[in-house]
Amino acid sequence: MNKLKRIYTNGCSFTYDNHIYHDLKSPAYGDILAQKHNVDYLNMGLPGSCNRRIIRTTLRDVIEITDDTLVIIQLTVLERTEKFFTPGQNNEWKLDNKQSYQEYHESIKGDSREKINQEYYNTHVKFFDEQAEITNLAADLLMLTAFLKNKHIPYYVFSYQPLVSESTAKNIYNDRLQVQLRKDSRVMNILSDSLVNQLSTGNWFYDVTNGLYGHLNPAGHAQAAEILNNLITTQFFAQV
Repeated sequence: MNKLKRIYTNGCSFTYDNHIYHDLKSPAYGDILAQKHNVDYLNMGLPGSCNRRIIRTTLRDVIEITDDTLVIIQLTVLERTEKFFTPGQNNEWKLDNKQSYQEYHESIKGDSREKINQEYYNTHVKFFDEQAEITNLAADLLMLTAFLKNKHIPYYVFSYQPLVSESTAKNIYNDRLQVQLRKDSRVMNILSDSLVNQLSTGNWFYDVTNGLYGHLNPAGHAQAAEILNNLITTQFFAQV
């Protein structure tokens, strides 16, 4: 592996937060990490992203990435989904990024202001199954990390917030895909761990959902960068 020259991140608004960047003019955790290691930084996160978009666009990007880039993947909530892009819903911003010429899907989450997307989401959640989705996610991660390993690209994968309930984690714990994924120390346990689980007590969010956590404020991004740096430094140098 070559000497580290850049850090690449992908995720949702927990990685690329318009409020942090444009309103507060503050760095996110990836910017802080890149500055700490004195390397270039590429943030390909997109607010509202589902895990399928995060993984697909990361794969598309890493086809051209070399082993001097550290790839950091932030996973988001399982309930998010995607559909073929429907123009005319004031949603063109979803394709307004460096990958727009290759992206034909748009991620969808609850409380959408886009009528067609909200109708699609309402149908999606009627048939949503947490156990099935966490299994699909494990399969996607195993295939993506295998590709990264084949190219000798260092990586770290983490979920921003808890992904599944304790009952689902218990039911799926011994699934072969989950067992295999747990063997990779460069992937934070998707059944039992997350970044917010590792945050110490403090005021880290500028909004809070369900009384637990929300989007990171500037202090939260600084704390997240410190946590991730400790995790990533160990894993990165372990691959040299």
